[in-house]
Amino acid sequence: MEAVVPTSLSETAQLELLAFLLKTADHFGHRLQKDGTSVIWVEVEHRNAL
Repeated sequence: MEAVVPTSLSETAQLELLAFLLKTADHFGHRLQKDGTSVIWVEVEHRNAL
């Protein structure tokens, strides 16, 4: 899955998202697009993770 990270997302919400990904995702990452858009991606390999 991929999602654009809104610039309005607070630092607290970003930290909560990171904590969630650390607990549930098998792999995740972050890309900064040439246009400045921030995108996160995540892979979840087991069905009942979420």
